Amino acid sequence: MSQSPPPSDQPSIQEVSKPKCLHYTPELKLELIRLCINDTERYINEPAEVTFWQYMSALFKDVTNHQGADIRKKVASMVAECKATLDARKMLSGVALPPVTDLEQAIDS
Repeated sequence: MSQSPPPSDQPSIQEVSKPKCLHYTPELKLELIRLCINDTERYINEPAEVTFWQYMSALFKDVTNHQGADIRKKVASMVAECKATLDARKMLSGVALPPVTDLEQAIDS
């Protein structure tokens, strides 16, 4: 008669779930940038940059009911992408053009 293995404290592979990756819609991106802009003074006055981004992460979750993985990296990549888009538009036209989207306007301000 074979004995069944003792119960394990480790969850089975099927029980382990990966956190869902958040897809940032244009609305979520705009909301994130607006939250950052509205708390610019907190960023300037915080003794540690990490504290500001922890605060922004919690605020973003409270406002949108979504948990962003690394808010600081997301904001940095959105700003870099927006600046590249605006620079490319300027090079193509030869003149500085106003931002087209709400997100571009928020980042450009």
